[in-house]
Amino acid sequence: MKRLTVAELTKVEDPKLVREIVTPEGIPVRFTLARAGDRAGAFVLDMVLQVVVVVAILWALSAAVGGAGSWLTAVVVIIAFLLLNFYFAFFEIRWQGATPGKRRVGIRVIDARGGQLETSAVLARNLIRELEVWTPLRFLLASEVVWPEAPGWARVIAGAWAFVFMFMPVFNKDRLRVGDMIAGTRVVLHPRAVLVPDLVDEARAVGEDRVVVLGGIKGRARESGVDMSERMGWVCEFRDGLLRRMMFYGSWSETLDAVGLSE
Repeated sequence: MKRLTVAELTKVEDPKLVREIVTPEGIPVRFTLARAGDRAGAFVLDMVLQVVVVVAILWALSAAVGGAGSWLTAVVVIIAFLLLNFYFAFFEIRWQGATPGKRRVGIRVIDARGGQLETSAVLARNLIRELEVWTPLRFLLASEVVWPEAPGWARVIAGAWAFVFMFMPVFNKDRLRVGDMIAGTRVVLHPRAVLVPDLVDEARAVGEDRVVVLGGIKGRARESGVDMSERMGWVCEFRDGLLRRMMFYGSWSETLDAVGLSE
């Protein structure tokens, strides 16, 4: 069991990356943008995972048929095409804006207006990656196949194209890819569970998916001047890095009892 302090719960990675949006329901929401390095790290992890999947399938098929053939090459090409074009979209739709790489780094995609992350936005931001990354990289790394007699200036343009699009998040304050601009999305750090510091005295992590928060209200009666205090607690349950349920209890003992702990 790990004890968390209020400072840890309210810690902000970098004030310059903090943004606030107002949801369609009129609720202000604060979040911290993911750094360019976070995004690059998540992308590299996802690409490594895709390569591992392709190699594993290639090895399994080769072992099953006892050798390679033209049909095996075709299967690998199809699998690589599906992974490059739908891997990111599949996981971001199923995992609410996260991929295995993003989840490992601790970032996710959200709607820039504070609404629900729509499937159309996920598809748009990921289909644009074909123009941002894969097309110029194919030309740079396999120019003899894409354009056998390409002049030198074409390779220079392809290199500049790849550089500008791939490093676009470094060149703007909101760390946006072109796909984010078109889809209306942001990539942010996973939100932390934060309660008003004046109400929180202590927080404890119970396992990997629950946090017990102990706090209370302290004040003084306006007319009598009598000091009053009321202890209370919350049990927060998380799944996939998101808060799924919060249960309120009228005392610390009830709160701790709910998770099998004692004062």
